[in-house]
Amino acid sequence: MNWNDLYHRTTGNHDVRVLLHNFAALGFLQVIGYVFPFITLPYLTRVIGIERFGEIAFAAVVSYYFQMIVDYGFSLSAVRDIARCRSDKMKISDIYSRVVCAKILLVVISFFLLCILIYAIPKFHDMRLVLLLSFLSVPGYAMSPEWLFQGVEKMKYITISSLFAKIVCIIAIFLFIKEEKDYILQPVFTSLEFLVADAISIYVICKMGIKFQRVKAVDALDTIKNNTNLFINQIAPSLYNSFSILLIGFFHHSTANGVFDAGNRFNNAACRLIDVISRTFFPFLSRRMDKHSLFVQFNVVASLTMGGVLFLFAPTIIRLFFTMEFMPAVNVLRIMSVSLVFLAISNAYATNYLILKGFEKEVRQITVVASIVGLIISIPLVYFYSYIGGALTIAIVRGIIALLSAARARKIKSLTLIKSDK
Repeated sequence: MNWNDLYHRTTGNHDVRVLLHNFAALGFLQVIGYVFPFITLPYLTRVIGIERFGEIAFAAVVSYYFQMIVDYGFSLSAVRDIARCRSDKMKISDIYSRVVCAKILLVVISFFLLCILIYAIPKFHDMRLVLLLSFLSVPGYAMSPEWLFQGVEKMKYITISSLFAKIVCIIAIFLFIKEEKDYILQPVFTSLEFLVADAISIYVICKMGIKFQRVKAVDALDTIKNNTNLFINQIAPSLYNSFSILLIGFFHHSTANGVFDAGNRFNNAACRLIDVISRTFFPFLSRRMDKHSLFVQFNVVASLTMGGVLFLFAPTIIRLFFTMEFMPAVNVLRIMSVSLVFLAISNAYATNYLILKGFEKEVRQITVVASIVGLIISIPLVYFYSYIGGALTIAIVRGIIALLSAARARKIKSLTLIKSDK
């Protein structure tokens, strides 16, 4: 068979064509999310100065944690549920309405938590204006229907709306932020980016025939309660990740944090790509679990390829993007590159099998146990080995999650086969 025949057979398959389109849309969404901030970064740091820029960055991190609360695992569960009934507009409308109402309730709770922090912590009180303006991105994030488009496997709509919104935000920054006192507008424009994208997306949703329905408060609470395991599963890994970084700064000089960050940046980029692969296949596997083995093979091969490239070319990458004083980051990058295959395995078996099969509780238990292990081992590893210890902590925890998830998924597969044989 020649390449032309292979191309036509591949693109002629509807499922493959949808997967390719969604992968391209998700991939492009990640690219614009990484590249566009670098367009305004030099301008902002020059106009508003490092101190104001630091305030904005701190407020953005706080808002990010509230976004994690508002997401509450719906980026997985809602995608799964919608993918299973994507031809039924009534069911999709019901899921959409429940999730949006649940997120609105979580936004209200998050706002009260922020008010408590502002009242109780002096640093938060001093920065209350920028924190409150940055919080505007949280309801914008809550209303984002990216999960709905992913569930119906039409990611091109969210990609187009996000691209347009980011362009609007960039133009606004260059037009209105002219001096240091204008720094307060930056979080406003970031929130505006969410709102513009949401407006376009909601318009498309209405055109698709999906309608928002009234939801009782008790139903919204039940929706939140049913997603608790996924929420814990998503937020737990941030504990050992963040704790390791804090320990590096606590036990060692700030340059150690710089070295770790330099090596971890490229790992994060590869992690994003692995996440794109996982999110692309998630709705597809929810209705075609018979293709899971092929997905596992593809996922592992992709992660080994990315990890191998980063491992082999780590010295060249660090030398190309950083100065010579960052060369110790080569070891960090290499350790993290090895952990990519662990991340791919956990995505394949935990996210794209156990969660799709309804075993959220098992995934939560695995993630919590691994995260606790990470918290414990990070203290001696970081104390004695600095940024190397931080990289080892993340790699070890990823390995534990991968092995436990694969073992549990394989056991469930075996039991399923035994039952079917009977």
